[in-house]
This record gives sequence, C-alpha cells and structure tokens, in this order.
Amino acid sequence: MVFSEKDLDRIADDIDKDRRITGSVYCGNCGYNLKTLPYSYQCPECGQEYNARPLHRRGIHEPLDEEFPFAYIISAVVCMLPAGYFAAGAFRPLNVNRAAGAGCFLLAGLVIVYVIYRRLKRMAHSARISRFIAESERGTKS
Repeated sequence: MVFSEKDLDRIADDIDKDRRITGSVYCGNCGYNLKTLPYSYQCPECGQEYNARPLHRRGIHEPLDEEFPFAYIISAVVCMLPAGYFAAGAFRPLNVNRAAGAGCFLLAGLVIVYVIYRRLKRMAHSARISRFIAESERGTKS
C-alpha cells in the first residue's frame, strides 16, 4: 500500500490530535506563545493556522538568519543602468532594438526590486516578532 504525502499528514495529525505543545513555540504571524495548545490548530490570538509538528512546521515563528540583500541591490542597479542607457538612445531616432533592450533590462530590474522589497518586509516582520517574544519573556521572568 502506497501513501501520499496528504495521507501521511492526515495520519500524523490524527496521532498528534490529543498531544499538546510542551515547549515555547510562537505564532509566525503575531508572536503568541502556543505552549499547551494542540500541535495542529489555529492561533487563538490572530486565527492563523499553524502546524508545530517537527517535520512539518508551518505558521510557526522561526527567526531568520538572512542578511541584508546587498547583492540584490547591486543587481538591480546593474540592470537599471543599461535600461537607462538603452532607453536614452531608443527614441532619437526610433530604434526598436534599443527600446526592446531597455524594456528587458527594466523588467529584470523591477523583478529584482520586488524581490528586495519582499525580503526586507520578511526581515522586518521576523525582527518585530522576535522583539515581541523577547519583551514578553522579559516581562514574565521579572
């Protein structure tokens, strides 16, 4: 008999249904401590679903070890410079090849800028949750 991944997840959820989280595990959305809650449930603070099983962690706060995306910023600049160069020469007289080159470089640069935005947003969210957790732990220990 062959089980799919969904079947195995459902079996594991059934096994862990009555088990509770024994250590401090925090919601990935709001930082609420999920200790004593079921392994797979919804955060009582914000309502986000989570799964705290060790091999299937989802919706759980795990601090990010990402560095500031300097390489992506450099890549965006490297894409935007040729886009500007090609665009400057594309319309005196009209040169379709230069306009297409400018469009390609501009599109690549915009995609990289979007990746930078998403990474910075994720880093800020992780830092905010980590600060909230640290402040709540300091408040309970004193």
